[in-house]
Amino acid sequence: MKRIITLMFLILLIMSFGCKSEPNQGIIDFSEKTGIDMAASLRCLMSFGDNKAQKLLDKLLDNKATIKYVEGVDYRCKVYEDDNNIQIIEIRGFKGKDENYRYAFTISVLLQDCAYREGKDLEVENIKAVKAHTKMAMDVEKQFGDLKDNNIDKDIEAYKDGDELFKKYIEKNYDNEDRYWKYLGL
Repeated sequence: MKRIITLMFLILLIMSFGCKSEPNQGIIDFSEKTGIDMAASLRCLMSFGDNKAQKLLDKLLDNKATIKYVEGVDYRCKVYEDDNNIQIIEIRGFKGKDENYRYAFTISVLLQDCAYREGKDLEVENIKAVKAHTKMAMDVEKQFGDLKDNNIDKDIEAYKDGDELFKKYIEKNYDNEDRYWKYLGL
């Protein structure tokens, strides 16, 4: 039943954006593997994400990007292109009961972060990505309550200290060696 609801939502999103492609199988597979309502995640990304997140959402709806579930990696999410120039967004973990859509909303925050990871200037992108996902997480939490994610909570607390201290926090706590969201011992 959940698969049908997710598929219906994706079809409605595709139709509303004027996309002509089929539903994104990666999103459907991710939802089935994790039990996370990806329709809620994409609605959250659409509602709270910035312009870069909206462009990523368009790519997901046009099947120019997809989501892949991964385990056994040391990053939360990673972005790369496959041989067909499709953007792959790997997301780690997130299995279990999703109370009040907290996982779905957290996935949308991860996608917001991924929207900034283009692979051109990793250090600059890392700072912009963390800042963007933190701002979005704050907006989501204002609307829906605490995401109950310790690392996002730490990001929000550091963000409140101002731009310069937040930048130092990012440089100290986030790896910028690849197109991923990876903590350094937080």
